[in-house]
Amino acid sequence: MILLTLASVACGGKAKHAGSREVDVSNRVGNQTHATIAVQPGRPSILLAASVDRTAQTTTRLYSSVNGGRTWTSTLRPQTHSGNTCSIDPAVTIDRRGRQFFTFLDGACQATDGARVYVAHRNGPSGAWRTASPSAVGPGEFDDNPSVAVDDSNGDHAGRLYAAWAHFDLPRGRSAILVAQSDDAGRSWSAPVRVSDDVDSVYEHAIIGVANDGEVYVTFVAPRGILIDRARPGDRLRFGKDVLVDPLNQLSTGALCRTSGVRVAAQPGDCVRPIPTPLITPDGVTVIFSAIRHGTDQHAVFATLLTPQLTREGGRAARRIPVATPPTPGKYDQFLPAAALDATDGVLWACFYRAGPQDRRTARFMCSGSRDYGRTWSTAVAAASVDSNQTLPNRPPDGFGAWEGVAAAGGVAHPIWTDTRRFAARGEEIYTRALKATALRFPD
Repeated sequence: MILLTLASVACGGKAKHAGSREVDVSNRVGNQTHATIAVQPGRPSILLAASVDRTAQTTTRLYSSVNGGRTWTSTLRPQTHSGNTCSIDPAVTIDRRGRQFFTFLDGACQATDGARVYVAHRNGPSGAWRTASPSAVGPGEFDDNPSVAVDDSNGDHAGRLYAAWAHFDLPRGRSAILVAQSDDAGRSWSAPVRVSDDVDSVYEHAIIGVANDGEVYVTFVAPRGILIDRARPGDRLRFGKDVLVDPLNQLSTGALCRTSGVRVAAQPGDCVRPIPTPLITPDGVTVIFSAIRHGTDQHAVFATLLTPQLTREGGRAARRIPVATPPTPGKYDQFLPAAALDATDGVLWACFYRAGPQDRRTARFMCSGSRDYGRTWSTAVAAASVDSNQTLPNRPPDGFGAWEGVAAAGGVAHPIWTDTRRFAARGEEIYTRALKATALRFPD
């Protein structure tokens, strides 16, 4: 393997790679965005991915690989009882038994009003998908940004499936973060419980994680910043007081940004958001997110470390640890972070788009690793071999989309991202590649 040289980190240079060849996962004419990916624990050859697919109407598409991502098959998302054909906001996971789970928003094609969370499940790559919804949506309400996680511990609730999402009440101008649980692989669900504290505030983008002892952690975004909460497993989850991870200290820019978004030059048509991801480590919780770097106009990716009880590590005030600071002078934006923890070797992966150092209008998907759960980071390596450009004419209004993904197991990470290299012929495509942790350059 060849390490990425410092000179090649800038988006305009020729990047070398620490992994396999890139694979066009979607390989379809039309635009695909909002990529997400999961790997089966103990069987790293089994991968499940998904994206938004806009080849005809807006829907979601599933991708499956049984050979470590070298080749993929794809299908449209399974049907629900609603009869809707439009869907957005995919997320996936796989448990250690090989059961695969896929959550998405099912709803009207032209409006969010009425969009509802569904979770699909199947028994392995060759199983048939079945769907059920943990949510109820009334007039003027809709769900948003669901995520899923499985309890893979050896505890009393091993195998329990969790779903988290934001539920919006438009007439009252508020939203709540909700979590539901299933003990039969998603066939039926508990009544949702509220995670967020303030009943009159606006919350968004919930991401859920489960610790080895079965504790449930949820990160989400509010007007006052990034928040996290936790609950012990039981017949009914009971979350405590929301804990502030980072105040963000950034103003929303434009009507599309809602509570936490900012604009970057590489994605002019839509805002980028923090996307806080909780990674549960033996030391506690590492939250990966993006935000404006203090005192600059540059967007960057950070890690903040918390104890299992959600206090700041060592009792200190929350500290932003930069992820893969660019090594060459100039201005950079790093945005749309995705993160995963490889349970086999303990390497924490964070992947993101990096734009710069020139005009910050083109971006390349990069990845960095940490061997100490986020305290220090390797030099970033390029997942993509070329830049993507969302500023040219005829690009989709939401650019790269709202998020990308990465999964890791067996010492290998699988970043997945939206790429424009074949835009003239095929539109936006979903790409992936395998990156080995052994090729990362960690600090001494």
